[in-house]
Amino acid sequence: MGDDDGLLSIIVENKQYFLDLPVQQTIMMLHDNGYHRDYLEQEIERIDARLGKKIKIEISAKITPEQKRESRAEKPEKNGFEVVKKRWIDERTNAWIISAECCGRIAKACSEQAMRKYESARFA
Repeated sequence: MGDDDGLLSIIVENKQYFLDLPVQQTIMMLHDNGYHRDYLEQEIERIDARLGKKIKIEISAKITPEQKRESRAEKPEKNGFEVVKKRWIDERTNAWIISAECCGRIAKACSEQAMRKYESARFA
């Protein structure tokens, strides 16, 4: 499954979540250049026209030559793929969400961590 189709399947599975957002609230989705903004916007509208008002797609800029030089200066032994922090967040988030087994573990861990923080704050 390609990046675009993976993202669209996430949106379809969570359609009601997006539609239930407050009227003025939108979700900005930042993606790398493996995604196609025009295609995604068109498909989101096709899924449900109301989603087009809720979900905004932004494609992050490609790595600049300056960023590439800085990255190589930090780790001269490294070759190939250069991490752009915004893009990396996007890729990892989508990979976790798409993987149902992994997503369940992450959601449970986050929920447990949030409850522990809540409990410690409540008793502090």
